[in-house]
Amino acid sequence: MDYLQEVKLRLDITDTSEDDKLNSYINQYLEEILNYCNIKEFPQGLNYTLVDIVVDIYNNSRKGSYLGNLSSESQGDRSINYQSYNKLTGAGGSDFIKNYAKKLNRYRKIKMR
Repeated sequence: MDYLQEVKLRLDITDTSEDDKLNSYINQYLEEILNYCNIKEFPQGLNYTLVDIVVDIYNNSRKGSYLGNLSSESQGDRSINYQSYNKLTGAGGSDFIKNYAKKLNRYRKIKMR
């Protein structure tokens, strides 16, 4: 699968201006998925999950750039915290991983010490 082309298609990006950033996200989150799942080879069954993650990360990074240092916003009874969605794992990542845990856990191997 050509991850870059699939991500660009979903984001309606037709030029190459964001290719470096998107490739960086693809490489980073491919590695994050491998680490989270404790596996060495990327399973084909997670191709679109990686694309979904990269699209979400890109969109959230764009929100941050448009909204300045805004970390959350509220509208009526609804509240969105942007900082909690900035990484797949690590600080603040526990909320983000919940969005993909069901898909990722199918490929996750138990790590023996």
